[in-house]
Amino acid sequence: MTHPEQTRHSTRRMQQRAINQTVLRLIETFGEARYQKGGAEILEIPDAELKQLRDAIERVGKVCVVKGQHDRVITVMHRNQRIPATQHIA
Repeated sequence: MTHPEQTRHSTRRMQQRAINQTVLRLIETFGEARYQKGGAEILEIPDAELKQLRDAIERVGKVCVVKGQHDRVITVMHRNQRIPATQHIA
């Protein structure tokens, strides 16, 4: 995932407001844009989408995705027990 180019001003404001890169990436990924005068846009995550994200985060730690060649998803499953890793490269 590429990170958006940032100005020194935005980097300083993020530090002052304790907003980290993860928050920025979430808003970039899931936010909706509202356009402003002068060509700028405001990105924010709508409340309904935010609720869905919170619910998904609660479940994400219990789910595994199995991928094969070319990043193709083979299956998705609930992780009920520890899955041993192997040294074999697919």
